[in-house]
Amino acid sequence: MIDREIVDLKTIPFSRFGTFFVISLYEEAEEKALYLRDIRGGDASLGKQFRIEFLEPINNQEGSLEWKLINIDDLKIKGTEISLEVTRKCNKNKVSDGIEDNQQHMYFCFEDEDTLRIEGVNMAIRMKYLHKKYDNIYEIKKDNWELCSYSKELRFGIWRLQGELNVDAPWESIGNTKIEITAFGKKEEPFDIAIESYKVIAKSRNSFPPLKDIMEKNKKEYDDWYKKIGDVPAYYEKGKHYASYLTWTNFVKPEGLLKYPAMYMTKNWMTNVWSWDNCFGAIFLAHSHPELAYGQFMMFSNNQHESGAYPDYINDTYASYSSAKPPIYGWTYDYLMKLNSYFSKPSRLMEVYETVAKQTSFWLDNRQSYMGLPYYAHGNDSGWDNGTIFALGIPVVAPDLAAFLIYQTDFLSRVALKLNMKKEAEGWLCKSQSLLNNLENTLWRGDRFAAYNLSLKKWVDTGDSLQLFLPVILGKRLKPSIREKLIDGLKDENRFNAPFGLATEALSSDLIKYNGYWRGPVWAPVMLIFIESLKRQGEDSFANELTKKFLEAPLSNGMAENFDPITGEGLVDPAFAWTSAVFMILLTDKNDI
Repeated sequence: MIDREIVDLKTIPFSRFGTFFVISLYEEAEEKALYLRDIRGGDASLGKQFRIEFLEPINNQEGSLEWKLINIDDLKIKGTEISLEVTRKCNKNKVSDGIEDNQQHMYFCFEDEDTLRIEGVNMAIRMKYLHKKYDNIYEIKKDNWELCSYSKELRFGIWRLQGELNVDAPWESIGNTKIEITAFGKKEEPFDIAIESYKVIAKSRNSFPPLKDIMEKNKKEYDDWYKKIGDVPAYYEKGKHYASYLTWTNFVKPEGLLKYPAMYMTKNWMTNVWSWDNCFGAIFLAHSHPELAYGQFMMFSNNQHESGAYPDYINDTYASYSSAKPPIYGWTYDYLMKLNSYFSKPSRLMEVYETVAKQTSFWLDNRQSYMGLPYYAHGNDSGWDNGTIFALGIPVVAPDLAAFLIYQTDFLSRVALKLNMKKEAEGWLCKSQSLLNNLENTLWRGDRFAAYNLSLKKWVDTGDSLQLFLPVILGKRLKPSIREKLIDGLKDENRFNAPFGLATEALSSDLIKYNGYWRGPVWAPVMLIFIESLKRQGEDSFANELTKKFLEAPLSNGMAENFDPITGEGLVDPAFAWTSAVFMILLTDKNDI
């Protein structure tokens, strides 16, 4: 089950559950290069720490051994879920006596979430640190060096376990002028080094386990993850391989502002967790890892602003409040309780009630318009960053925001009743009904929902956005005539019902862009919201049709950030966690596929 060749370093980086370490391949100025990255600090930078080069032994004219740089195109890099193997392709040049091409190899494997092990035979590794002012390295004790990164506010412990380790780091006044670390073995013997990242001091340890033992341990850990996340029909097994790895490897450990293990959306470049991304990760984990799922749901509660607002995103060092994200927490927690009774425990319900009530009050108290409905201050607030309802500018009173809050206030009312808080339950229910009345009486324009631009004091009449159909989440709370009109629009193959799911901008719209982010492409989280909502109100056949359509996109084109609605081509980031999560939810949540 393990050791599938699944990691393509150009699109899917090599990492593991919990670690901030990532190995990626980049092409720069027509040159390919491998980098060891540390993604602490989020997406302010790619987190490149070391450029990795591979060397091979050659005999010089005097007959002594030298090391020569290997072009990365002359290497085969095989990435599985638990190791990265680098081997030399057929070498037309003579190497040192007795060494065959297939005897030149190197392995990268994570000993734990902080420690990378590298072992090689008949190849050397040179790691060039991307040096900045004050960065330095020194030998703590024999065979143990410490690199202090002032620029990253991080330290790297480097251990020679076997073979040779050379450190080229000239000193000048306040730091080293360069730091290059080279590891190699002599006479066909292997080298073995360990690299650990830490803030202040390294782990206390007496020894390092053999690489073979590490790989066996990692295989067992990953195999357990793979089995627990659920069985899928054989046709979708290939997709599960990728979805499983990407949901597992995109986790980082609790550190700094992250109080729970956090599923980042990717370890390519969007190395944060946004405050609706976590909801889809939670739903995916509800069956297999409920504790982990609960942590995803509560991820932002520890960084909640005094106004009740959740940050737009967080990472280990930074929380951004420049935007918000849509209030889908009531919908999400209903989904979690449907999947697993673990989430209905009163103590958890009280924690959830307190944080979701604060978030809801933020929207109702601080983003309230003169229309009696809340507004988005930016497209990013809605998650639909450049959606066409924002084409005329901001702020915008949007029907999806009202619908999410109608659902969420109703959710809070039901939870309050379970907690014997009858007065609070009545208050939330009253707010829910008032919002519903305003939504239907104000934003319904006879045959459609419309958004309203508060600055221009006019209805947004540009484009034809799927975002305006999200009030279908309210199901039978909507007037039948409204609900039926929404569902008819979703089914229309000339508008949203595309070959690979629901297009985020109507196919007939003048503003559709097939690689236009929220102006056309199909997105996994939106598909899940619509599919769940349709099934909840008896539209099973249509929901299952959409499920089958969407599943073909990631199955055929990878777990991309979004997809061309006509061709299914994967777009933007090719290794996205919420796409992987939704893929698995749709396959395991009793859908008729």
